[in-house]
Amino acid sequence: MYPELADLDKLVIFRGLLADPVIAKLLAHADRVGEGGDLPPAIVADLIVLAEQHGLAGNLLGDHLLGLLVSDENIFSITAEKQRGRVGESLLAACAHDLAILMRLYRRTAALAGGLLAAWQPTVAGDLLAFAALKRTWAAVETPQDAAAMLARHYAAFGCGRMANHVAFRWDGRRGLVGITHYDKTTFDDIIGYERQKSALKQNTEAFLAGRPANNALLIGPRGTGKSSTVKALVNAYAARGLRLVEIAKSDFLQLQAVSDTLGNRGNRYIVFLDDLSFEDSDGDFKHLKTVIDGSLQTRPANVLIYATSNRRHLVKETWQDRQSSDDELHRFDSLNEKIALADRFGLTITFPSPDQQEYLNIVHKLAQRHKLALGEEQLNSEALQWEFSHSGRSGRVARQFIQYLLGKIV
Repeated sequence: MYPELADLDKLVIFRGLLADPVIAKLLAHADRVGEGGDLPPAIVADLIVLAEQHGLAGNLLGDHLLGLLVSDENIFSITAEKQRGRVGESLLAACAHDLAILMRLYRRTAALAGGLLAAWQPTVAGDLLAFAALKRTWAAVETPQDAAAMLARHYAAFGCGRMANHVAFRWDGRRGLVGITHYDKTTFDDIIGYERQKSALKQNTEAFLAGRPANNALLIGPRGTGKSSTVKALVNAYAARGLRLVEIAKSDFLQLQAVSDTLGNRGNRYIVFLDDLSFEDSDGDFKHLKTVIDGSLQTRPANVLIYATSNRRHLVKETWQDRQSSDDELHRFDSLNEKIALADRFGLTITFPSPDQQEYLNIVHKLAQRHKLALGEEQLNSEALQWEFSHSGRSGRVARQFIQYLLGKIV
């Protein structure tokens, strides 16, 4: 057995790595690892699967070891994430002890990997954000003490465990937070117009990231005007500053407090995203949401904000009957106020109006220029207006769909 493998049993902080299937197989078959570094087929197969899933290349065993450092949740990684990189000297020393062992094993992995895995090239591009960052910085460290300090900074920036390699998540009622691997890459430049609206949301978000007071936000307006895209663009703009997005479906609103509690124990800043928010008159979930947003005895964690989008200003459906006298309702205005109170719980309301004809055509022309569509202005205007008339009205979404239609006709 290589001494670097035997030393793994001395790990303290990162002892959880021993439970990893690849490491466990490596230890179980250590006496079969040849002097030339050939690995048992079972380990080779596992590493190839991981490489193809995540786009790993080169020294797969070494990369897998770094991936375990990224994802391991232990007292050091959790403390560094929560305390923004500030950890005590004793904890740093314990981490350096483990990293001395892991650094020796990492140097050996090129030989252990053998010829097949040492230069592996995947068929897909890599998608592991935190892993790629750690691999860049890991190459520059020389001592275990330097590595421990670097790792503390890494966990502060990216988090650890299931939070590490993703900038966006969805809440699953059964599994909790699930990372979104292929997140929407929309940027603010992709959203043409609405400069005032984008600026207002960016200012609020920047205050939140800086630890200053910030408001929950409600984005309202007709469908297709860019409300959801604006929220998604925030993460692409501010991910490097620790902003993360968590989308929760209406069916899981009753777990919103659990979502908030979970995120409150992490180190990054989180926007809980409620997309296309609306309630029917008979839907009682709006009362629960109203309490969670503003009204519970339990305060909202400082690292959590709620951003929601809706097609209507008053989130709970009203009817004319609500405003008329009723024999069954003695205090009808109390019921009416309760229905409109949910929207009032959002400190910042931003309206995205439908574009007028000229604004719609401006969006069409800018999109056409980006895609280098060679079409005369008069023809482009005529076809764009016909498209709008035969579809769902004027909006940025309709303009994009029109441009996609034109691009699809090009042979």
